[in-house]
Amino acid sequence: MSVPTMYDCQGALDDARSMLEDLAQEMRDWYDNMPESLQNADKGQRVDEAATTLEDAVSELEDAPDCASAVPTFELAPDIAKKRPSRAYRCGHATSIIQCIIDAVNDYAQHSKNPPDPVIVEELLSWVETLDAAKDRADEVEFPGMYG
Repeated sequence: MSVPTMYDCQGALDDARSMLEDLAQEMRDWYDNMPESLQNADKGQRVDEAATTLEDAVSELEDAPDCASAVPTFELAPDIAKKRPSRAYRCGHATSIIQCIIDAVNDYAQHSKNPPDPVIVEELLSWVETLDAAKDRADEVEFPGMYG
């Protein structure tokens, strides 16, 4: 039986960023290793677009601000994928981690028993907006199949 893991914002962000970086690199390598005739075809364009979109999402994932250390740790369910999960599954897992960070920060900023300073709340909510934009960008990725 898998046990949930406790995370802080930066630790969860590091895991999600790493997953998206790996996917972006995987797609970029696939594109770079295609013959030029395939790179210029529809398949190559779709692979390049997926790589670029993932690279853009990773670049939008800013490190947690110092004030995020005040956000309580939260549980993340373990990744229970089979031996080799699909690219779409791995991307979805990374974006679900980002959503957990967003939820934890929002919960802290809006429902904390000891309300944080309004300046801290503003900084956290601004960070959440950038996380949400990166998550949305990663969610938009369409992974082409190997044979179609």
